[in-house]
Amino acid sequence: MNREEFKSRRPRVIEITLDDGSKVHAKKLSQAQRETVNRLYTAPGKGQEGYRYIVMKCLCDPEGTRIFQDDDFKALEEVPGDDIERIAQEVVFNLQSKTDANGASPNA
Repeated sequence: MNREEFKSRRPRVIEITLDDGSKVHAKKLSQAQRETVNRLYTAPGKGQEGYRYIVMKCLCDPEGTRIFQDDDFKALEEVPGDDIERIAQEVVFNLQSKTDANGASPNA
């Protein structure tokens, strides 16, 4: 892979199953988003906002189009915390998702 090919890479879409069995799609974090999340987690009193930031930025349709906009951040306070936490953890750590939304292995 050359320099231009590497720079053109985009976060892949993964499928996440929530506790009730429903499925959502999310894009993995870009490096810039990871850096923002790291700042949120280390800022006093802001750690839980990192989860909402991840959901706001990463939840998408199967093709990778975001479903939330930045002005949805406050409204996400009303979403069940279990769902927010599950999505954020899967996006960051990829605990559950062994394939992407198209069934491809992340290591392929």
